[in-house]
Amino acid sequence: MQNIKLDIEQLIKEFLLSNNLNFSEIDNEYSLQFELAYFLRNRLENCTVTVEKKVTIKELTHRLDIYIKNEDNKEYAIELKFPTNGEVPIQMYNFIKDIQVMEDLKYLHNYKSTYALLLTEDKKFFTKNNKRLTINGIYKYFRTDIVLDTKIEPIVIPVGKDKGKDIINLRNKYSIEFQKLNNENSNFAYCLIKC
Repeated sequence: MQNIKLDIEQLIKEFLLSNNLNFSEIDNEYSLQFELAYFLRNRLENCTVTVEKKVTIKELTHRLDIYIKNEDNKEYAIELKFPTNGEVPIQMYNFIKDIQVMEDLKYLHNYKSTYALLLTEDKKFFTKNNKRLTINGIYKYFRTDIVLDTKIEPIVIPVGKDKGKDIINLRNKYSIEFQKLNNENSNFAYCLIKC
């Protein structure tokens, strides 16, 4: 069997930067999930593209937003965040939790590559160096150039009744950098992490 190389990262960026992307139709995480999966299905003819694939990671059941398997049985996964209702610190935490899940798939389950994508128009996620916005705790990884390194400081739930619990430790360091979309009718920006 031939070794097939997929550039999932490039395809995700192509989808996001497409002039055909219509944000009046993509208004929640599910619509983003299905539009991206449809795009990938059309581009990856010899691959299986599945949404909500059930997997077990560290004895916990998890549903992958997008799962891809190629002809060589190599597996890929994409987790999505599309926050629209504020909840900024908890959505930041959930995005980092997605990174942890993607790392687990790659390192414990031998996935070829895994990705975490956050797409938002809420500037509180990606505005850097604004003196009126908090840059402490979890915020500093999104609003400054500080690299996310849980070996220096583990991530914990930042708000709510479970504040300070459920510690996230990552294997690697990540720069959370947002790119604005080229679409002139959009204020959206995205952060794509390859794990």
